Amino acid sequence: MLNYQDNNPTQQHSIDIAEVKLANAKLWQAQSQQLYTTLSQAIAGFKSRAGQQQIVELCANNSAQHGQLVVEAGTGVGKTFGYILGHLPAILQNEQRLLISTNTITLQNQLMEKDLPQLLAILAPELTYTIAKSGSRYLCPAKVRSLLTKTEKNTDADSTDDMFDSASPVNMSSAQLQCLKEVYTLFTEGNFAGDLDQLQVANAPQYQKLLNRDQQRCPGQRGCSDGKQCPFYLQREKISKTDIVVTNHAFLVNVLMHDSNAFGDLTNTMLVLDEAHHLPKVIRDVNQAELDLSQAAEIADQFDKLEKASNKLIKTQPALFDDINKFTTSIQRLKPAITDFCEQLQQLNEHMSLNFMAYRGKKQNSFDDIEQWLMSYAPMPISFVTPLLNLYQSCATARTYVEQLNGQFRQQLDNKDIPQAAENACNRWLQSSANLLAMVAQAHHCLDYYYQFTNQQTEDQRLDVGIARWVKNDAATDKITLLANVIDVSQHFQLRIAQAFKSQVLTSATLKTLGSFNHINRQLGINSETSIHADIPSDFNYRHAFLSWAPSNAPEPNNEHFIGYLTQQIMELTQRHSAILVIFTAHNMLESTFNLMPTALKQQILCQDKRSKSELIQEHKRRIDAGQTSILFGVDSLSEGLDLQGKYLTGVVIAKLPFPSLSEPLINYEKITLDARGINSFAQMMVPECSRKLIQSVGRLIRSEQDWGEVFIADRRIQPRPFSNYYGNILLNALPIFQQGVR
Repeated sequence: MLNYQDNNPTQQHSIDIAEVKLANAKLWQAQSQQLYTTLSQAIAGFKSRAGQQQIVELCANNSAQHGQLVVEAGTGVGKTFGYILGHLPAILQNEQRLLISTNTITLQNQLMEKDLPQLLAILAPELTYTIAKSGSRYLCPAKVRSLLTKTEKNTDADSTDDMFDSASPVNMSSAQLQCLKEVYTLFTEGNFAGDLDQLQVANAPQYQKLLNRDQQRCPGQRGCSDGKQCPFYLQREKISKTDIVVTNHAFLVNVLMHDSNAFGDLTNTMLVLDEAHHLPKVIRDVNQAELDLSQAAEIADQFDKLEKASNKLIKTQPALFDDINKFTTSIQRLKPAITDFCEQLQQLNEHMSLNFMAYRGKKQNSFDDIEQWLMSYAPMPISFVTPLLNLYQSCATARTYVEQLNGQFRQQLDNKDIPQAAENACNRWLQSSANLLAMVAQAHHCLDYYYQFTNQQTEDQRLDVGIARWVKNDAATDKITLLANVIDVSQHFQLRIAQAFKSQVLTSATLKTLGSFNHINRQLGINSETSIHADIPSDFNYRHAFLSWAPSNAPEPNNEHFIGYLTQQIMELTQRHSAILVIFTAHNMLESTFNLMPTALKQQILCQDKRSKSELIQEHKRRIDAGQTSILFGVDSLSEGLDLQGKYLTGVVIAKLPFPSLSEPLINYEKITLDARGINSFAQMMVPECSRKLIQSVGRLIRSEQDWGEVFIADRRIQPRPFSNYYGNILLNALPIFQQGVR
């Protein structure tokens, strides 16, 4: 501690804290490097890597400084071991916890089944680790027991007598019934803990909706007779006491955006976001809201169930209530509010059914979906706004009353021993209330976006509020849906995620775009002056591979002759390679190319939409091991996370430059608003996103130090031009250093 005298105690305190952080940083960096040495000596064939050691040191320093670290670590650097090792001193000596979030199940499983067990067994066997995932991944014993009981009775019970009445029909098939019986027996006998991903029962994945916890129908641990043995809630208790927790981005964002405590106390928790380049899209997905305008009858029916459950409780369990009149009054007040909400919903639905095409107008271009009305930043039509605002007000009132009633009833249950005879009635009420609240809250979330937009008076304000709104009119079902979302998620990340943790590390092999962190910083609101950024390149030798592209006389992707040209290039590649991956930007292009391939080659093609990803890879490897040719046809999801080393992949074809699709309303609206502000949307949004996906796609080829082969980009637009700011030049310059040339 500095011996520093000053009349300002705040300044004194800040200097003391800075000194402690600096001392911890030096200590933890040294300790983490010692741990690294121990690990390298304990694992046979361990290869010490300078880049990995750099990650260890950066993470140790960041955990001590309570900072924000952004690290791009190329393929093969070993960032997973790096960030775990870098945080171990803080966990071991300062009793901090570590939460690791990934985007893919593959990496999540690798952490849980390989990396953490191996590393902790050597360095810190006393530490605990577990996984945190959505409740839908866990068995719901109450639901399964209810379904089995209902089936055995072979009777259609009144829906108010079964809290899971809509989960499944009574008349299940013999296979379904056998599966449920087997799973329930395993659980009750203690041979299955309830994690459905670990369940080894035939056909169980097909019947997951019969087995799993449904958040909307869950009455909570307190309100469920199986609450004390519920796998979901038992896992939540375990998570709060665990040193290292592994989760996924979607669940992390959902939890933090909805103020849930699923991860326990976060004040002393460090966060690592692996595959962090996915985070902006995940936050957007979680924030998206929609409202089916045709669900008025469903909402009214749900209130009827709640009213029946309330009347039954009042009649059979009056002792539960401290003030039964207050409860009755709340029900009576809610009824007209729900009625008004349903009436307003039905009116807007009828209005949109009559006027949808008049609002949306004629189809503008190839990206314009005729069943979708994407609103501009101009004021919405007053004829649409009026019924919309009426609906918003009635929805807000209904939500307030449902929340008050729900809270009032739960308060009645607190600190009371509920008689066994009352459990089912309480469960039914809580279930009905949860269902109704979920429906009204979802509607309010969507309508609130529209309401926020209507409050903006000037064009600049409407642009700045950044809310995209669009309406879908499904011609097949005649269903109209309102949708809305935010363009900018930076505040959501900083306020709801980053600030919740002691420190944060964001890492990925593709965090930079066009050689800079600017794009990801802008998307997540990261301050480049207060955060540390590090670029750790891959050690792999990309000179073992050749990158080529289509000549200037090749047809462009939107040309009618392009599929024929692409087919010919794939056929030529099979003369040099037997393990090939072709990456498309859309399923229709994949199908068109497959249909044009010669019959003999079709037998060698494995299409992604015909098999699961794991089945696809397994069959591909089997064919290569048998000395056959195997050609993988896939879309965007195969451009990332596919790890085929050595002989299993030596040729990659990228059919088209992966620019974001303007057929996606959110992408299109972002482009429109950027252009309206005088910002070049192509340069700021389209090219950076294309660059990131292109780097991921070409990165499928070189996955180890021994890998070799060639990548061919069939899109002639990437050809370099004499002027330096041409986007083809920019995209090529951002790629790994392959041997390059035109084919």
